[in-house]
Amino acid sequence: MATYSDTPLAREEAVTFHNGSATLAGTLVLPRLKSPCPGVVLIHGSGDDTRDDYRMFADHFAQHGIACLIYDKRGVGASTGSWRAGTFAELADDALAGVRLLAQHAEIDQQRIGLWGCSEGGWVAPLAASQSAQVRFVVAVSPPGMSPVAQEEYRRKLLIMGSSRFRLRRAWRRANIRMLFRILRHSPKRLLPGLAGYFARTMDFDPLQYWKGVTQPVLLIFGADDKAVPPQQSAAMIEAALREAGNQDFTIRIFPNGDHGIQFRNGETKQRMFVPGYLDMVATWIAVR
Repeated sequence: MATYSDTPLAREEAVTFHNGSATLAGTLVLPRLKSPCPGVVLIHGSGDDTRDDYRMFADHFAQHGIACLIYDKRGVGASTGSWRAGTFAELADDALAGVRLLAQHAEIDQQRIGLWGCSEGGWVAPLAASQSAQVRFVVAVSPPGMSPVAQEEYRRKLLIMGSSRFRLRRAWRRANIRMLFRILRHSPKRLLPGLAGYFARTMDFDPLQYWKGVTQPVLLIFGADDKAVPPQQSAAMIEAALREAGNQDFTIRIFPNGDHGIQFRNGETKQRMFVPGYLDMVATWIAVR
């Protein structure tokens, strides 16, 4: 089902698509081209993300001749279901349902459809890509090379180390975090509500086993100043997994001064901005797939 609207930038279609009992609501942003164009499904990061959180990416890619599907995460906005009640598997299937939607569109080249995922999407994207030959490329932005629990330990360690100058206090706080993770790991996961249950079900997810199944071209983007994901370590771990799988078609770029969102704070305006070259690089890479 789709409705249509025109903007100076591109033509938009409001779409709905399905994964099992869940109905996903989104917007397809199409460039004004006469020939079929590449298409990409944008996979959410963590939290209650709507399509509007990714509209700026869709608009930018449309300017470069790339169609984008942005949608409300399951259980958010106009989408049904609940991401909190599931795992990464449901989110990967949602993304693949989006790929199938793009493949049916007359203005999109079926041989040039891929996935873009940021942060949590960096776990979901390789899972989805490893399961579908319809996915022709993968762009992962700040993808953790380790499990969610290992990534969260890294993030909290940095926070704790900067929270106090007293070594014993820092050690005590880190010990409490490790204890919390052990409790969650051994709790009855189906009985845990909300975010606690979601984290308990996903905390030991191993992304490398799925990266080993990704044979499509891959673009990995990191920010050198990322305080949520260790960029150098993650890049090395994912590269090793791809090489083990025999995948030689990958590009890794670590942007200086970039944070988890590949942004930095402008020293004059104090506003957060994307690192120069980031968005253009991704669009150019997708366009030549």
